Amino acid sequence: MSGSEAPTVLVVDDDVDLADTYSIWLEQEGMDVTTAYRGEEALTLLDPGVDVVLLDRRMPAVPGDEVLRQIRERDPAHQVSLLTAIEPDPHVVELPFDDYLVKPVSKGEVIDAVERLCLRDDLDDDLDEFFRLSRKLSILESCEIDGAAEPLADLRSRVEQKRSQIDQRLETLDEDHSVFSLVEK
Repeated sequence: MSGSEAPTVLVVDDDVDLADTYSIWLEQEGMDVTTAYRGEEALTLLDPGVDVVLLDRRMPAVPGDEVLRQIRERDPAHQVSLLTAIEPDPHVVELPFDDYLVKPVSKGEVIDAVERLCLRDDLDDDLDEFFRLSRKLSILESCEIDGAAEPLADLRSRVEQKRSQIDQRLETLDEDHSVFSLVEK
């Protein structure tokens, strides 16, 4: 997505009223929105032009976790926020989402999440992965979840590894002065 285009959002929720409400909120902000009311419908509507997917986890037939898995198999570049009534648990560490919102949500929360994900869409893969892991860690740390100590420790380690990789890249750039010499001119 370029900075001048309106983002394209796919809203997926089997609760028609909620899906339509989220869609109206986003359309009021000038975003292009497509709405799906079932997991299989979402998979048919998903195309490379979609920037962000807002995805419910609890849906009949094809649940959100399966839709998320298939989205990642097709194109891992899509930014996906789970938007669900399911509180996070240790199992979400394994889900490849970019953001996680727990219903009920406000208009501002939905719009902020989409805008945040659109900004991340333009980042390189390492930075995107760092933010994805950091957001997941933040979500899990904000909840009191039994049995989460080991998944949290693993996630903290992954965040630190990714941070270290990014820091090393930045140090290399600084040493080369290739980026900074342009700024100094």
